[in-house]
Amino acid sequence: MQDGGAVPNTADGNPSASTASGSRLSVRGLTVQFAMPMGIVRAVDNVSLDIAQGETVGVVGESGSGKSVTFLSVMGMVRQPGRIVAGSVELDGRDLSQLDREELRGIRGRDISMVFQDPQTSLNPVFPIGKQIVDVFRAHLPISKDEARRRALEVLDLVHIPEAKNRFDSFPHEFSGGMRQRVLIAMALALRPRFIIADEPTTALDVTMQAQILELLHELKQEINIGLVLITHDLGVVARSADRVIVMYGGKIVEQGDVRTIFYEPRHPYTVSLMRSMPRIDMVRGERLHSIGGSPPSLSGLPAGCAFHPRCFLGAERPKCRTETPELHDAGRGGHRSACHYANELELVSTDAPKVGEVVARAGAQTTGEALLEVRDLRMHYPAASFQVPWNRKVVKAVDGVSFSVREGETLGIVGESGCGKSTLGRCLIRLIEPTSGSIAFRGSEISHLGVRDMRALRTDIQMVFQDPYASLDPRMTVESILREPFEAHGQADARTTHKIKELMAHVGLNPEHIERRPHEFSGGQRQRIGIARALALKPKLIILDEPVSALDVSVQAQIINLLKDLQAEFKLTYLFIAHDLSVVRHICDRVMVMYLGRIIEAGDRDTLFADPRHPYTKVLLSAVPLPDPDKERARAHVVVPGSVPSPINPPRGCHFHPRCPSAAALAGSMPADELEQLADGGVLPKPCVNAYPDIGAEADGHVQACHFVGVDNQNTGTRGR
Repeated sequence: MQDGGAVPNTADGNPSASTASGSRLSVRGLTVQFAMPMGIVRAVDNVSLDIAQGETVGVVGESGSGKSVTFLSVMGMVRQPGRIVAGSVELDGRDLSQLDREELRGIRGRDISMVFQDPQTSLNPVFPIGKQIVDVFRAHLPISKDEARRRALEVLDLVHIPEAKNRFDSFPHEFSGGMRQRVLIAMALALRPRFIIADEPTTALDVTMQAQILELLHELKQEINIGLVLITHDLGVVARSADRVIVMYGGKIVEQGDVRTIFYEPRHPYTVSLMRSMPRIDMVRGERLHSIGGSPPSLSGLPAGCAFHPRCFLGAERPKCRTETPELHDAGRGGHRSACHYANELELVSTDAPKVGEVVARAGAQTTGEALLEVRDLRMHYPAASFQVPWNRKVVKAVDGVSFSVREGETLGIVGESGCGKSTLGRCLIRLIEPTSGSIAFRGSEISHLGVRDMRALRTDIQMVFQDPYASLDPRMTVESILREPFEAHGQADARTTHKIKELMAHVGLNPEHIERRPHEFSGGQRQRIGIARALALKPKLIILDEPVSALDVSVQAQIINLLKDLQAEFKLTYLFIAHDLSVVRHICDRVMVMYLGRIIEAGDRDTLFADPRHPYTKVLLSAVPLPDPDKERARAHVVVPGSVPSPINPPRGCHFHPRCPSAAALAGSMPADELEQLADGGVLPKPCVNAYPDIGAEADGHVQACHFVGVDNQNTGTRGR
């Protein structure tokens, strides 16, 4: 894998416009039903598609649209209470749906493989990763253990697992998320199958790991000519990687075509709505994102006519949409098909998206200029000792000397890869964990040493919304009990509390009539609204939002982002917004702070930081974010950094980012050692990256960064020369 460089294009701008000759996977009239207590659920309804060896097909749609079940059926992995009730799945004319379990075992892995979304649950935690790959070979081939081990090492090298021989006997928990995903891809590739189905392979990964995995899949597709199915909800991933796109809704295909046609000439309202809902890193769309009203329908009771019509901006009031189910029909050139009665009218519909690069002014937060929260030299160090190694005296520096302030009424974004200390910082600020040292001042009063009683009283002003609403809401409690709890805990419950709870539910877009429901009876977006309502109950001044939209579909994500901005304006809230999705941060935040291994490495005004990043790590993060625009995305030069965030137990010497830094590598590789030393002696490079951590320095515009290379005008480094 090469660092940098754009994804190759064909002459007409369509990647792999003519796929390599080879096998073909064909699905015809596939219908899959599940017998559930509430009735028959038709998860897949009369789906037909073709995938050729050598092409990449992106499959998109909200949760519950039937994407995963379709391809689990292709793999023969749908079990009771589900079953295929109609249709066929053919591989080169052989109907896989008619094979018994033993015959399917011979197909899986050898001809078609699958990469699942969560490698942590897909890998067996009690066996080394090498053994798990060896088992794939020995299950299909009559070879010895030694030969299987040799081939397993080859496939680990193929997916760029560093030091494969030394990591062969390591267990899954000893790998990062990105490395575990590579192991899953290695298992899928072991027998050189003709087709790989990747089900949300990058959803749980940081943007840098996502870029690595996408680059790896693209490289492998070119090298061994696989047909790749990429199931995802991220339209940017599809724009970067896919040749064709299939859009699913309500168990059906509603649109399909080549990637440029789907993105630039969509002919189904659902596709248009998905495009509108995407926050983009290359623009600010104004005050509100477009959001699709309501939520995907239950597959046990789809509405009559077009399943999308209750949420559609075209068909909600049109009788034909409510009574007649549209079939897929030709909607343009090159196999473009749409299941919409009024597909031709979409030629006149704007997607409301500004041209790429255009920035639309937004109202922004009404800040007072006064600091609501001031943090100085905050540290959170954990002892690394465990029951296995009790004499280990090393410490984990999760937060290491962080200083910043948040003005009243603004939204400060905190970004960085997993393990950089973002969530730990948020928990320190609200004193869910006790910081090792440092100062936290709220409205000018020091709170880092408050006792339990005083801190409890302060939490009426500082609240937190957690990443996973299902894990942070008690499943045994009703919504009323969950929202009543803050009032009771702070002695504010009275006769009007139930009325206040219903008002809270209405404020966050929940039906007050559902007050007696429990969390499992709500969708993911609705559960997140419950968490937001709980945080708002006591009218706080500051809310810490820890990845509040990372687990949500793009349409629900847009609803929550709009809700947060509305609530901020209505209640004069201040937000600390922790996220790894820089597109969301660009849309909602006023200032942005970038963290790496427990330290701030860059911070500044949102628009300045996105337009003119000054630290190599920030440049890498921005480069890795895919644009939902095929032409622009494939013309960009993507810098894929090696490896993952180092262990905070044993961070690199000097600048912690230097082992992965493209700027350091470029400068060191283009300049003799004596010249580097002269630069250091001359004061241009105050200290070498490998010997000392750079001081964080402020510029005239208030922008701060911590990099030894700031000020070096060298085109090879990719850094900003000034």
